[in-house]
Amino acid sequence: MTSAEGLRDGMNRSPAGRLLLDGLSALYSGAVAARRRLYGAGLLRSRSLPAPVICFGNISAGGTGKTSTVVAVAQALARSGRRPAVLIRGYRRASRSAAPAVLAKGRQFTLADSGDEALMLYRMLEPDGVPVVVSPDRYASGSVAVGELGADVLLMDDGFQHFALKRDADIVLVNATAPFSSDRVLPRGNLREPAAGLARASAV
Repeated sequence: MTSAEGLRDGMNRSPAGRLLLDGLSALYSGAVAARRRLYGAGLLRSRSLPAPVICFGNISAGGTGKTSTVVAVAQALARSGRRPAVLIRGYRRASRSAAPAVLAKGRQFTLADSGDEALMLYRMLEPDGVPVVVSPDRYASGSVAVGELGADVLLMDDGFQHFALKRDADIVLVNATAPFSSDRVLPRGNLREPAAGLARASAV
């Protein structure tokens, strides 16, 4: 359990703590909904890339098997003759560079550039020649993958709530052993958005 989860569990034990968390959850839900509406209205720009984009995401915090699913799909695509690339945000990167970090055969990169999550992902995909491009700006990383690496299909790891890049399919993974029908939105619960957000998914 993280310190944040411990704090939340402690607050959930008292009526005042639950009331505060409910208020914060309402603010968070409102901000998520407002951002989604801004993209839907075109006030925030969502851009397309000249290759199919398949997003693998979830609506809850924590692991649901996204990365292992991305690896399996990337391997299957590569072995069928396609040229996939994986786009990953790259949490906890030590490097402050705004340019996407490219993990690919013949490219020079460091752990500071990529972050440990992206490096682990690349090592699993390296035998099949699948590159990993790291940046919070998925349009920028996708542009590099298509323009410089020749990718013909892009797999976006953890991007269901990322609307700046248009995609052709949204695949949402859920943990079937831990149903979230009674869960609440962060920080009261573990949901990144209300469960109604699953309606946007191409497949669950």
